[in-house]
Amino acid sequence: MKKQITFLFLFLFVKLAVSQVNFTELNNKWYVVKSFPNGNSQNPSFLATTTTFYGNTGDTIINNETWIKIGTTQDSILPLLNYTNLGLTKTDQNYILFIEQGTNTIDTLYNFDINIGDSILYNFNTFLPRYLQVDSVDSVLINGLYHKRIFFEREDFPLCCAVEEVWIEGVGSLHGPLFPYYPKTLEIESWDEGNDLSCFEQNGLQTWSHPNYNECFINIVLNIKQNSSNRKTNIYPNPTKGRITIKTEAVFKKTNIKITNIFGKEILNNEFNNTNTVSVNIKNQNRGIYFIHIQTPSETTILKIIKE
Repeated sequence: MKKQITFLFLFLFVKLAVSQVNFTELNNKWYVVKSFPNGNSQNPSFLATTTTFYGNTGDTIINNETWIKIGTTQDSILPLLNYTNLGLTKTDQNYILFIEQGTNTIDTLYNFDINIGDSILYNFNTFLPRYLQVDSVDSVLINGLYHKRIFFEREDFPLCCAVEEVWIEGVGSLHGPLFPYYPKTLEIESWDEGNDLSCFEQNGLQTWSHPNYNECFINIVLNIKQNSSNRKTNIYPNPTKGRITIKTEAVFKKTNIKITNIFGKEILNNEFNNTNTVSVNIKNQNRGIYFIHIQTPSETTILKIIKE
């Protein structure tokens, strides 16, 4: 009997450790990091960064079907007590359905069956609907299983900004779980702002994290205690047309500089010796947000740069 109980425990443990991610699972939690201009006279180019939580907070029955409540909050201490309900979601095969709070209309939030060449309509506003076309598809390992990852073609908006959309099966958009329903232009991939999914959790366990973020929860606001002039590493100009100067407080024998785009794709990787000031150039890259990974013998620092 003892052997049977042990076997059953191991079976349940393996099943929990290796499982398909379900968007509408209760206790799912998404961390969405938003950057925006928040400078002052001393630091006019400062970009503040805050984190918003999205979570599945409960369920309800509609026409004998179970729907999952999804909400949002910025309260990191007691999020469950302070979620604002945004609507309801339900899984229907590989579709994720959504009912916005205060309405009775059922919309398709995700269709994870789409493939290369398929298009999805994004209503950026009443006068700016755009079809985003699937450019490529691969897979990413989550919970011991491969999940489909869908890359859409970059959508440019003249004199403004651009959107680079990616979905992960079961997780959703890398801009946040409800981004397909509430897409943004000026606040996404623009010259001075960004919106990224930093982490995804199920039942309190982190199952996916963004390669450009060391932490899920980030809160950097310019105030008396947090001043960008006190940072050990400075980058300028920011925003930049292409050339970037990186200056560290101390001279290190070896410094590795790596630059990635918002999806973690490496676009530059150089090593510098016996210096505290280096210069790199990203003038051939598209406009948008990039991350500079600065690795010294003592620490690794990740900073955000805007390419105009």
